[in-house]
Amino acid sequence: SLKRGIISTTNYHATNAAFKILKKSGNAVDAAIAASSVLSVTSQHQCGLGGDLFAMIFKNGKVIALNSSGFSGSKLQEYSKELSKKKIKTFKDPRLITIPGAVDGLLELHKKFGTKKISEIFKDAIELANDGFECDQSLFSAIENSRKSFFDNPLNQIVKINQRVRRPKIANQLEQIKKFGRKGFYQGLFGEELVSLTKGSISKSDLANSQSEWVKPISEVFFGQKFWTIPPNSQSFLILQVLKKIKDKYPKLEFDNLDSLQLKICSAMLDIGHSRDKYLSNFFNLKGSDTNYLCIVDQYGMGISLVQSNAHGFGSQIVLDKSGVFLHNRGLGFINNQSEFLPKNYTKPPSTLCPLIVTKKNKLEMLTGTMGADSQPQIILQNWLNYQFTYDVEQALKMPR
Repeated sequence: SLKRGIISTTNYHATNAAFKILKKSGNAVDAAIAASSVLSVTSQHQCGLGGDLFAMIFKNGKVIALNSSGFSGSKLQEYSKELSKKKIKTFKDPRLITIPGAVDGLLELHKKFGTKKISEIFKDAIELANDGFECDQSLFSAIENSRKSFFDNPLNQIVKINQRVRRPKIANQLEQIKKFGRKGFYQGLFGEELVSLTKGSISKSDLANSQSEWVKPISEVFFGQKFWTIPPNSQSFLILQVLKKIKDKYPKLEFDNLDSLQLKICSAMLDIGHSRDKYLSNFFNLKGSDTNYLCIVDQYGMGISLVQSNAHGFGSQIVLDKSGVFLHNRGLGFINNQSEFLPKNYTKPPSTLCPLIVTKKNKLEMLTGTMGADSQPQIILQNWLNYQFTYDVEQALKMPR
């Protein structure tokens, strides 16, 4: 039986799937993959097979980082020139669709850290997609909002909370991944539909390459704790820049007044945030909403901080007919503050997603992340600070920010 471990997800079914894996002696990564696969079924308004993923892993005193956000197509610039007379749109615009990296991310995590078979890990997700699950308030509200935007959402058939939702097409995609790995997805039905939709802007050869990259995490020490996160194209670096700015500006700062420290974080975030484009090189306007975050610590002391998203709620509001995959619109990152679309071929656009790990004396202190688009760095830091003064997670989250 499970004697030790912590699971935090946004959905009961995801938490339950992760718990089953831990109970069968799986590790935190196995459990996170199980939870993420379930969320791709139950929380389509926040994440899914057509989105991106970032993860931070703590194991044996070391922090490892995975960037599984997708590249743009290798012919995006040429494709965009053909459509240059058409104004770029937030939704229903194939130019904003980059290669989804989430599936590559899950498989790469499993390859490096997994101990259970994918068939066992995907079991709950496939069953829920086939047999159905009750629509919760979060999903129902998102469906209601999508109706207002005239989105021809396949989930529009859901007209009340607790109505049963079935997603057999996603079950089929998970089965293909289970049987054939990434080829079953990127070079299968999904890949064929994506290449066709983007008129070859995203090519078959683009999809043959993994979107996942193991990257060197970046870090900053603040009051005896070490903050670890993902380097750009993630905006996570803002968290570290804020901490560094506070240390440089207040070298004799005392950790004794919550309100004063909160104001210093806000002030530093305003300064750093306005110069974000400089730190992100030629990356521009970060936009997005409705992110999904989960974190797990297992009985062996391994921890994972994982964040995934479609960029905007249901993403681009383009759903592939045969595979049933909702595609994200992360290419919004190629739009600058003057609303100009400046695409780049085979480039990862900037991302709002911010996974974080905090350690103290080489021991795991905290796993944290959040939804919140551009405001994620500030939310994360303020929640961390609230916790330092309360040591109560619920109270820290409820406190004003």
